[in-house]
Parts: sequence; structure tokens; C-alpha cells
Amino acid sequence: MYKIPLTNYPNQTFSTAIPINGVNRYFVFNLWYNYQACYWLMTITDQQTEQVLVSNIPLLSSTYNFSNLLRQMGYKNIGECYIVPLGNKRLSMPDNTNIGTDFVFCWGDNNE
Repeated sequence: MYKIPLTNYPNQTFSTAIPINGVNRYFVFNLWYNYQACYWLMTITDQQTEQVLVSNIPLLSSTYNFSNLLRQMGYKNIGECYIVPLGNKRLSMPDNTNIGTDFVFCWGDNNE
């Protein structure tokens, strides 16, 4: 698992290399906080091709099969990502103050 550092800045765009199945993939992340709905959204773009890979994915934590935010996009072979609550928090999603502290963003290899 690879941890992607996040801040609670309400609109953030950054690029990073993520190792997926032993190969570095380069992505541009755009995260923003929806103040009316009270949750974060994420769009991921391939940095080399500038192709949008996923758009407007809500950053919610869950359990079992639903915990992988990219599960329904497995055919894209871009790995798996999770929002993981830390400690004894019973919250299901980060808010505009605790993303990156009470919740971490993790990325892993494709589940084969």
C-alpha cells in the first residue's frame, strides 16, 4: 500500500507517481470539497495521456467489497484506492477539517 498525503485545502490539484504492480504510474489528482453535500470528490487524470480515468468519485470509507473506491473501474488496471479512518473514529467520510489526519488515502496494486 502506498499512502498519498492529503491536506484539508478545499480545492487541490497535484501530481504523483504511484507504484502499481511494480510499475510507476503518473496521475494528476483533483480533489475538492462539496460544502453543500459535506463530502470530498476526486477526479484522476493520466498525466502522460491527459485522459480522465475517473471523475467525481466521492471519498467515502466503507467495509468489505465496497471499501475499494475504484472497484467498479477494475478493468482500467489502475490499482485500488481506499479512504481509511484512523483510530476509533466511527465516521464514514472525511470532512473539510479531518482529511489527511483522521482519514488517510491509500493506493494498492490491482487485486488479481
